[in-house]
Amino acid sequence: MLEQGGRKLVWRVPIPSAEVTGTVAIGPHTVSFCGLGYHDFVQTDIPPWQLPLRELLWGRALGKDGAVIWNRLRFKDRDGATRDVSRGWWRAGPHHPQTSSRLPVEPASITMHSGTREAFPARLRISLQAGRPGPRMDLSLDETRLMLGANVADVNGFRNRLERWLYRTFAGNPVEYKLLSRVHGVDWLEGALAAHERVLWGRR
Repeated sequence: MLEQGGRKLVWRVPIPSAEVTGTVAIGPHTVSFCGLGYHDFVQTDIPPWQLPLRELLWGRALGKDGAVIWNRLRFKDRDGATRDVSRGWWRAGPHHPQTSSRLPVEPASITMHSGTREAFPARLRISLQAGRPGPRMDLSLDETRLMLGANVADVNGFRNRLERWLYRTFAGNPVEYKLLSRVHGVDWLEGALAAHERVLWGRR
């Protein structure tokens, strides 16, 4: 997603979609589950205070007949201009997967969050284009529920005021919104749930 001075920020998705079974145990409580799962991870050797990140829009929607994942990062160049870098992937049924490096996103119904004083989109329209010309997929996300909206330094166990200040100062004080929406516009994913998020950096 980014190369800077010989260092890289890399997004990898070894398992874009899978059938998952297991249990979750919290203290004396155990819950079994069976459904669809996903695995990705981000690696970087760029120091956090040198990452020119401004916004992340990331998500995935999984269904029995297919899956779609997307990631759009917004960077700030040295001249102050912003630049988007996008990656997308989808597979419908048994067909060969498609990839996209163009990811227009149209947010709507912007909702202000009183705790962070920032905003998250209650509706999104996302387009994935596999080359020019090539297959294209348009999906809409609505009926959005906010699962988490908070400053990252306040939710990851930073109880000490100095620790929170250091994290905010050197990592760009990110704020994160975890969202759950219904998918529309794609037959093989109609009504499926999409888990997605918006993360903002560079706040004072």
